[in-house]
Amino acid sequence: PKEYFGSFDMVLVDLSETVMSFSVTDELDIMGALALLLKKDGIMVKNELYLEDMSNIFDYTIQMHFYDVPVLCSQAFVLGSNGIDFLNQPFHHHDIEGKNLLIEDVSAERDQFEIYHDYQRNVTTSQKHCRNVDEPEMPEIVDQKKSPGILMVIEVEGASVDIIQSAEKLIDAISKSLVKVGLTVQSAVVNDIPVQEVNESGTMEDDTDVNIQSIALVLKEGYVLTRSYPDLGYCAFDIHLWSTFEKHGDAEIALIEAVGGTVNDSTSSSYRIVAGGMFGTSDWKTDEFNRGPRYANICEEPEVNHEMDDDDPPEDDLFTEVVVEETIMAFTSDNDKSDILAVVLCGLKSEPCKASAVLEEQHSVAKVVSLYTCDDANSVDSLFSCELEIVQQLKEAVSDSLSKVSAIVVDSKALKSIGKIVHKIFSSRLSRKKFLVEHPIILAMIRNKDEEWRRNFLERFRKDILKIDPALRAEILFNVTSVDQSPQIFGEVGITASDPLFFTHLIDATDGIELNADLLSDVRTARGAFWKWLPFFQPTNFFLASDYDQTEPLKQYRSQTSLGHQSVFQLERDQGRKVSAISSSVIREALESVFPSGKITVKIEQFDGETFDGDGCLFLAFWDGGSSIVLWDGRNHIDLNLFTHYEKSQVHNTFVATFLLSKLRDYEVKLHDEQPRGIGRVVNFEKDVGTFDLNKPEDRDPRWVQ
Repeated sequence: PKEYFGSFDMVLVDLSETVMSFSVTDELDIMGALALLLKKDGIMVKNELYLEDMSNIFDYTIQMHFYDVPVLCSQAFVLGSNGIDFLNQPFHHHDIEGKNLLIEDVSAERDQFEIYHDYQRNVTTSQKHCRNVDEPEMPEIVDQKKSPGILMVIEVEGASVDIIQSAEKLIDAISKSLVKVGLTVQSAVVNDIPVQEVNESGTMEDDTDVNIQSIALVLKEGYVLTRSYPDLGYCAFDIHLWSTFEKHGDAEIALIEAVGGTVNDSTSSSYRIVAGGMFGTSDWKTDEFNRGPRYANICEEPEVNHEMDDDDPPEDDLFTEVVVEETIMAFTSDNDKSDILAVVLCGLKSEPCKASAVLEEQHSVAKVVSLYTCDDANSVDSLFSCELEIVQQLKEAVSDSLSKVSAIVVDSKALKSIGKIVHKIFSSRLSRKKFLVEHPIILAMIRNKDEEWRRNFLERFRKDILKIDPALRAEILFNVTSVDQSPQIFGEVGITASDPLFFTHLIDATDGIELNADLLSDVRTARGAFWKWLPFFQPTNFFLASDYDQTEPLKQYRSQTSLGHQSVFQLERDQGRKVSAISSSVIREALESVFPSGKITVKIEQFDGETFDGDGCLFLAFWDGGSSIVLWDGRNHIDLNLFTHYEKSQVHNTFVATFLLSKLRDYEVKLHDEQPRGIGRVVNFEKDVGTFDLNKPEDRDPRWVQ
């Protein structure tokens, strides 16, 4: 329904890779369409690795990852929103009843960000999925290219026996309820062929008629098929609409109430199946407008996406000083200060190294080693000599301080050559073991676009050297906050660290920089490393079915009773074959070919454009074993809604194969939905669960109960 768009606080998505690849419109895939259901501050949740996909849709995206998952070892899920910044949104305890088994409740004793693994903030993404105030929700459509339909399946228990045992009363009640919600009833067809008892082989027993009413109402907008079981107080509905889909919800409520059922109660249930429709309806443009996703949210004034300039910004000693002090202090706050050895990558020896001076004055660092860029770093020999010199400096520093390197800071004057050498040194596993602590931090300030090598240096450290969780790399922009100044980026700060408390320390650092440098921080991205490999993994807890409340699921499982088998086949032309002419007469011949002459009594009714609005046709077929409804959209799509009072998948497959064999050989089954119909909110076929002895229902209980 159209009113759904822009109305949800949360959309939880658990779809297969295949379904996620589907397109909804020319512009939207499944995920983009689902995102339109959300309010501005709504949240979408998707399991598995969808960070990149969701960050192309939402302004704020976070990927969470947690270990110690039984069987799977670890699991990830992604949250996206256009209104909630997951990095700066306060956590709130919602006092949910019961206890989470796997992920514990957030508490003051735990790091709130411990399962955060990646973060992405975009400033223009949400503008893709909104519309301007003066822009129509949909452009004007000239030609009808699609004709979908929707089949709603409804089960009603506790129906009024007085209504559903009389065909006349049932037709009257249903017709009035449909007219009340704006649908147009054109004709009613009653199945006057008695339904017979079916034995285990699927054949009819003689003289064992069953009290079942089957009625079909043909509408201008679709059809309604009804089966009532007065002895059980049960009524089944199929509502297939090819026009005015928005009336499905009202029609469902009206039909349930019409037969004496209760809405929003465990005695009634429903679901929808997307199927074929009808070309050539008079209201197809209105239906096209009302159908499918729409841009409910109005575009706001887009946020300015500030970027780095090509030129160097003015030197700002305060910025460098505050960034280095606050970042190193935040990320080493849990370390013993006497053990912290910091290395600074500096420019040429003839130039000042501001970062070294800052760290020398900082009480939280025990020792600072300045590694200067070599004067001649263009030749291979010079690079090799420089590398040996730096390795020697590291050896002496580690030996003197009895500590390994905890922090690496790239000074604003450092050149690319020193970064290449240091990266090469620490790429060696032996060098890492000698010189680097287990959880180091690497800090670099980026002042213009020409310093891309600094960002690459941090990224290569994350991917090539640290490699494994909890290693992350973050990019933070810092802007001036004074209202009397034009927007200006002071610089970008990149942080790579192997730190279990990375996000907590990142927020501490940015808060400190904002306070002491009068700047506004903007964390744009944070990317984690590979998950940890856990050999011979054994979960701390292995949760059994008994750990969950089984009361309601078991009650439903035992109560379900299948009363029949329904298949919805969707047929389309195979374009690779020779296309034969198709018409209503061809379809009728194909349907009649399914029923051998003289062996099965069948009642077939045909309806076309004289009854309803459209180019196609509709066939209703009833016999003592079930019913079939064939809907042709007037072009290349056929729906076959088949129901039998017995469960025989082979019968259904043979039915559709025979239907196609004689006149429709260039058609093939594109989609096949099958489900049991019955009572107890049935979801399982009888062949899967058996029949229940009401005195000993536990004899058929599934393994999850045990």
